[in-house]
Amino acid sequence: MFGLPVITNLTPELIHETDCGVLVDYNDINQIRSAVLRLRDDAELRNRLGNNARKAFEQKYSSRIMEKELYQVYDSPLNK
Repeated sequence: MFGLPVITNLTPELIHETDCGVLVDYNDINQIRSAVLRLRDDAELRNRLGNNARKAFEQKYSSRIMEKELYQVYDSPLNK
């Protein structure tokens, strides 16, 4: 939402699909350090991943979109 790149070990499919961050192993401090330093030192990469993160939020995860999905769940035949 804030247009910042993500450093995570969760949801690799989201990171690959949206190209919005860097995947790391949270048990590997060197990977985490490397990801932080890479984003700190590479403004183009940081901006590209951050812009992609913002686009992903706007296109898939905004409250407007999530509200529609929630209404669909409530209206589904399984809930009647």
